[in-house]
Amino acid sequence: MAYKKIETTIWKDPWFVDLSAMAKLSFIYLWTTESCNAAGCYPLSLKVFAFEAGLGSVQQAKEVLYELKDKVVYYEQHQIVWIKNHTIYQAQNNKYWKGALATVERFPEQIKNDWVSHYTGKFPTGVAPIHNITDTDKKKDTTTAQSENSDRKKSVENDKVVFDRSSCKFQIPVKKMEVWKETFPAVDIVGQIGTMEAWLMSNPKNRKQNYERRMLANNFIVILR
Repeated sequence: MAYKKIETTIWKDPWFVDLSAMAKLSFIYLWTTESCNAAGCYPLSLKVFAFEAGLGSVQQAKEVLYELKDKVVYYEQHQIVWIKNHTIYQAQNNKYWKGALATVERFPEQIKNDWVSHYTGKFPTGVAPIHNITDTDKKKDTTTAQSENSDRKKSVENDKVVFDRSSCKFQIPVKKMEVWKETFPAVDIVGQIGTMEAWLMSNPKNRKQNYERRMLANNFIVILR
């Protein structure tokens, strides 16, 4: 038999005091039902909620959930309910937190993001989100994008060849390509560049700083300035 903790001071909480009698009963139901897991986030259809909580209809269930919206989130599209702060009040050790994290990992992306974001800064020492969209990945993507944009800008402004390692493609100014085609009419410039790109893609260990440009220079026997 599972046990759920609920603070006795809840009856003096201003938020709880202002709720209707039906909303109070529904909140306690959502908090203590056997379906409620370590994450406080679990599947629940409106029909089941209305029936088990003694509500008159699905419409009344929706009205109650709206009244509880500051503490309870219902994802109607997924039929999943999340009771905010449930884990904080229930968790007694890191094992409980880890179990909550493992549970949340099975839910849709939006729900995982909301849950992890809500508890960010509240996880105990030694516990880290399994699903971590965190700002680290966002910053990494932003930095990469900024770097690529900077390379493109320099390529255009300085008339230099830039090799984009993420796509394994040479970024060559149009004017330079035109000069090469005029200077080496017997050479399939586009085809040669494609061959080098394919080779570099298959040999990532050889993608050293400036190596790609030297390779291009050696193949065309030209100096890239």
